[in-house]
Amino acid sequence: LLSDLGTPMHIGPIGAGSAAKLVANSTLFGPLGVLGEALGLARSLGLPDQVAFDVLATTPIAAQAERRRPAIESGHYPVRFDLALASKDAGLVTAAAEESGADVRLVEAARRWFADAERDGLGAQDYSSVLGYIAGAAPDNSGTTA
Repeated sequence: LLSDLGTPMHIGPIGAGSAAKLVANSTLFGPLGVLGEALGLARSLGLPDQVAFDVLATTPIAAQAERRRPAIESGHYPVRFDLALASKDAGLVTAAAEESGADVRLVEAARRWFADAERDGLGAQDYSSVLGYIAGAAPDNSGTTA
């Protein structure tokens, strides 16, 4: 049954699967935050999105930028995974890290973006909608996040 969902892996004793899920989920948050902030920075510096995407195509996040570009350009983020659930998962990752003594500053920053976007009403939208939220909030330059 599980092989229909992916490749089953034996991770370890009870609890190890939950820990592995937190590790895997932690990698989802950072690229969205970095991409959103890069686009926000580009916009605040006066670069058109086309130029920003051309530049990003030469970076380590090229695949993420290309994959997310249609949604960012259209502002339409088809719901596959609620932002509220991503925010919850990011909170679980940071709580587990705090409990275990791991330093996850980047995940904490991404968790804050998700929490802010959820607070501002995006909770029922797809988690990738945080991209537009970040890119739109970053040019504010008031020293605060949205």
